[in-house]
Amino acid sequence: MYAGAGGNTAVLDAFAALGRGCDAFVAHDLDGENTPLLQQRRLTVVLHHDLRHDLRRACQVIMQAQRALPGPIMARPSSVQVITPYNMPALLPG
Repeated sequence: MYAGAGGNTAVLDAFAALGRGCDAFVAHDLDGENTPLLQQRRLTVVLHHDLRHDLRRACQVIMQAQRALPGPIMARPSSVQVITPYNMPALLPG
């Protein structure tokens, strides 16, 4: 199962209400909802990326396109971290 932004608790509760298990549940973003779900092992894995870094990079590209910043415009994919209960960071920057 994969669920996007928000509602993961509701999805898990709906599965439980129907008496159905979920062998693997992949969520997106290590946020206030998903952190405790991962700690409780209700989620299998969370795909997480640094939105601040992504936004900073997007602004740099726009400024380079407008020639407000020097340098070539280079496409760089967003760095995605695969977080499990076993490699979960103690504290994420807020």
